[in-house]
Amino acid sequence: MDFEKRRILHVVDEKIIRYFVSVCEHLDISYTILGGTLLGAVRHKGFIPWDDDVDFGLPRPDYNKLVRYLIKNNSTKYEFKNSSIVKSSATLRIYS
Repeated sequence: MDFEKRRILHVVDEKIIRYFVSVCEHLDISYTILGGTLLGAVRHKGFIPWDDDVDFGLPRPDYNKLVRYLIKNNSTKYEFKNSSIVKSSATLRIYS
């Protein structure tokens, strides 16, 4: 992916982050950034130039609360997919 496409993707990622954070704050849900998102925030003061996703961690009860909310309150702006659930972790995808 060339630089311009990655820059556009990071703009979309930032909008998704803002949506995610607003929902978490509305529901009083604890979250943290992880992986490349954390590294980018610390080392690059933003996104890692080649990273193309956003990584968050949530306690399981808060994750379950978030999933219930997103299923019940479909956004017209974002698509929610609860793509995989494993005993210790899960993947939540929010697409723009």
